[in-house]
Amino acid sequence: MNVLKELGKTSIIYGLGGALSKGIPFLLLPVYTRIFTPLEYGQIEMMTVISALLSAILIMGLDSAQSFFFFEQENKGKDQQKKIISSILQWRIIWGLAIILISTILSPLINNWFFGGELSLVFFLVAFFGAFLATLMGQSIEIFRLCFRPWPYIIISILNSALAALIILTLLLVFNFSILGYFVGITAAAFITAIIGWYLVREYIDFTKLHYNWWPELLRFGFPLLPLGLAFYALNAMDRWFIQLYHGPEILGIYAVAAQIALIMSIFIETFRKAWWPISMKAMHSSQGKNTFRLIARFYIGFVCMGILTLSMLIEQIIQIMSTAPFYAAADIALILVWPPLFYGFYMLVSAGLWKNKKTNLMFYIFLIAALSNLGFNQLLVPSYAGTGAAISTLISFILLILISIYFSEKNWKVGFKLRIYFTQIFICVLSLINNFYLQIIPWYINYPCTIIILSVITIQKKERQQIYNYFFSKRKKI
Repeated sequence: MNVLKELGKTSIIYGLGGALSKGIPFLLLPVYTRIFTPLEYGQIEMMTVISALLSAILIMGLDSAQSFFFFEQENKGKDQQKKIISSILQWRIIWGLAIILISTILSPLINNWFFGGELSLVFFLVAFFGAFLATLMGQSIEIFRLCFRPWPYIIISILNSALAALIILTLLLVFNFSILGYFVGITAAAFITAIIGWYLVREYIDFTKLHYNWWPELLRFGFPLLPLGLAFYALNAMDRWFIQLYHGPEILGIYAVAAQIALIMSIFIETFRKAWWPISMKAMHSSQGKNTFRLIARFYIGFVCMGILTLSMLIEQIIQIMSTAPFYAAADIALILVWPPLFYGFYMLVSAGLWKNKKTNLMFYIFLIAALSNLGFNQLLVPSYAGTGAAISTLISFILLILISIYFSEKNWKVGFKLRIYFTQIFICVLSLINNFYLQIIPWYINYPCTIIILSVITIQKKERQQIYNYFFSKRKKI
């Protein structure tokens, strides 16, 4: 239970920070949906998707390399860790500036293909440079997470979102900027927070020389993750490309609002991922590692299913509060989009064997299969079913990702995940949602609490419930 306490404590901190940093853009949704039309919001979404592709190329798997080698070199002291971090930063600056130059040169083609030539070169330059600065800022604050110092990580993340929101609103409402103001705000905020982040972790920077001697080993680990990052990008973003292709930016704008509502679920999943990653790295090399992974997997699926059930019942009301009538069609799509984050977070658990044995090259093929399936399902469903078809395609592909990952990961390090329990938890949640939205056999005020109780009983075993009770009871007794 100690790992649960550690994970719970860290998750609360990351959860608070994640809710605030990502909650700021979400809370601005009512403003954006009143300033921008669905078509303009769709253009913002498409530019964001293109910038995300650039980010995957810029990161090049070196975020995972930094985490892995940071802990691997821990016994050799801080100086060795400093060399690793400085080496990655130096490579990222050189590589990043080259990629931005190439991308800007190609921007007229992108403009004609996806925006009908309506945007100027400045849009692309600002958005691409913002993606570059975000990777630099992300590397700096990641060091705090690796050092188990979540508060600086959270504060800078919140500052980045708050600054972006402040600059965007100022440009839109005071200076009457168009959608360019949105990307100027994001880029300016990333620039400021990148400077702050690296200043606070300056003890890990050594620019007295170029640490190119580390590049071969870091790139050997990280480079296989570049195709993986691109495949993961395709898995997450392909729905947007197909909607843009078959239905245009207006429908994409509605889909983007649905994705923003589903972001509520993603915030909790990302909280778990950030808290679990450094813990998992240690658990892999401990004697109780397998038990830890099985325990966390059961708790993860159970509590996320409770969250999905709760959010799904509130989605229509949230859509009506957070947007305007032209965006209300996003509600049905959001009901589907709340599910892929569950499987994305679960991948962090079921891929343990691949990380432990450094099978990062195998991860690429797994993601490639899932991405190709997403391509096929999008081609099949999006032309006729638009956003709903895209959401279903994404969900099916993530389920396939998990099934393949479990198979190959267990071959490399047999954890013995209790798949029957996880399937039961998900099945109960889905059955409850079918009753609430379609059958309505059991009233929601009975169905909802009963489902929560059943999920709780399955998730927390009798022995664990007793330990939790004793923990809180003994605390009260001492007080």
